[in-house]
Amino acid sequence: MKALVPSMQELLEAGVHFGHKVSRGNPKMQRYIYGVRDGVHIIDLAKSESELKIAVNYVYNLGKEGKVLLVVGTKKQAREIVESLAKEAGAAYITSRWVAGLLTNFDEIKKNLNKLTQLKKEQESGELKRYTKREQLLTARKIEKFEKELGGVAGLETLPDAIFIVDASTEDTAVREARRVEIPLVGFADTNVDPNVFDYPIPANDDGIKAIRIVCEAVIKAYGEGKKEESRVKNQESREVKVEEETSTALSEETEVLEEEIEKEVLDESKSKVE
Repeated sequence: MKALVPSMQELLEAGVHFGHKVSRGNPKMQRYIYGVRDGVHIIDLAKSESELKIAVNYVYNLGKEGKVLLVVGTKKQAREIVESLAKEAGAAYITSRWVAGLLTNFDEIKKNLNKLTQLKKEQESGELKRYTKREQLLTARKIEKFEKELGGVAGLETLPDAIFIVDASTEDTAVREARRVEIPLVGFADTNVDPNVFDYPIPANDDGIKAIRIVCEAVIKAYGEGKKEESRVKNQESREVKVEEETSTALSEETEVLEEEIEKEVLDESKSKVE
């Protein structure tokens, strides 16, 4: 696997170890806490590193198997990081606000996704010009709204196979929906959340920009590397099939030529006997 996990030193420099004030701590995070400094929980970076490795390996295999990862990061510090990395890796993403029912009422949300796709096609082809200026303006606003809320998931044909959550407390609705429809969750487990909501918790600061970036880069890029490997394997298989087909065709042609030669020899021999 090409995806790399940051070292403990890199995690330290990014501030991944800083948790919340002790008063805001979740008791279930105790196993991931190293200690307390100035009334703030300090996350055990050895455990952050080991759990991150597990999560990275999981999402890499998701990509390699051609499965869909949805990344959710709507808090201000995470939006640009998530969108940029998700686009690069080919992952679906939500950075505006969670659309209620995205997972639990996907069929209805899918209708809006299809509508967005259709409206964008009409806009790009110039078909909207047949409407009045007011109708065009209203449609443009509708496209902008849909794009902002659903643009990152416009390509979803089915429910995602896994979801990566940046902040479980901010994305509590997304977490509840995912648990309800039994979609595996990967995510930041800061000291104020219940890590048990995740199938793959990553003990980490979910507020600092550097911390968000270093963890997101490791996880989302791993997914992208997995997708590249899937593409490489598919191309290799395609080439092998092509070689087999070409070999089969060549053998078939050779067989036909041999059969024609044998038939000609038999005919010549028959003529010779007759003469």
